[in-house]
Amino acid sequence: TREPLSGQLVPNHEKKAEVQAYRVKRAGICLDMAILQKTTGNYIVANQLMERAVALNGGNATIYARWISLLEAMSWHGKALVLKFFLAEAYQEQDQKDTAMKVYDELLEQYQMPQPMKLPWVLFNGGLEKFDMETPGNVACVMARPILLHVIVADKLLPLIKARGDASGYKKLLLRVSETTIRFPDTVTYSGARVEALLTNAIGYLGPDDHLWNLLAQLQLLMGKAPQAGSSYVNAARCCGMAGDKEAA
Repeated sequence: TREPLSGQLVPNHEKKAEVQAYRVKRAGICLDMAILQKTTGNYIVANQLMERAVALNGGNATIYARWISLLEAMSWHGKALVLKFFLAEAYQEQDQKDTAMKVYDELLEQYQMPQPMKLPWVLFNGGLEKFDMETPGNVACVMARPILLHVIVADKLLPLIKARGDASGYKKLLLRVSETTIRFPDTVTYSGARVEALLTNAIGYLGPDDHLWNLLAQLQLLMGKAPQAGSSYVNAARCCGMAGDKEAA
């Protein structure tokens, strides 16, 4: 039942261990049954069993990978997309950062078209961090440009690239996300503040760069932050001046 075993004056550690062992055992049974139901084509029941397994004992990379495969077979791409973020985080917890980066890279490649498409609403309303795995069924989707997804992925992927010391790859991804956001001003409402933070962090990491300052200024103008944009343009000009390019300054 997942009822918290609390409220006792003297906690019954033995009973808690017994309940936890029961949950692990039941979760394993649910997972085995889910795999069996998938092979027989009973996807709905298999999905319910996966939800039950995670509710009993939490998730891990193996469970998420199998669940994603099931959801994609059901064409529930919205929920599969959300689970891929949890899959990447699970790999990071297991210290498999390269594998986590691969999951994020696959998301960037899978959703690279500029046209609006169906994307999970929880990605844009701050619900990803609060997403409940036990929520039955698929997730609600809205029509949105994939660049909004790219910004969320970049927010999680850039620190991993930085940890590897790959300054070139860091800047390449940042420019890709920033320039695309500026190209589609309708996305700034949801992603502007996050991209502004990414650019600011990048300048601190990569050092003064006229291109980054220029992009930051353009973004701030789209966000209605004219005074900050003016300061960013001045910093871009200073970078050009320091590089000896007076005409560009």
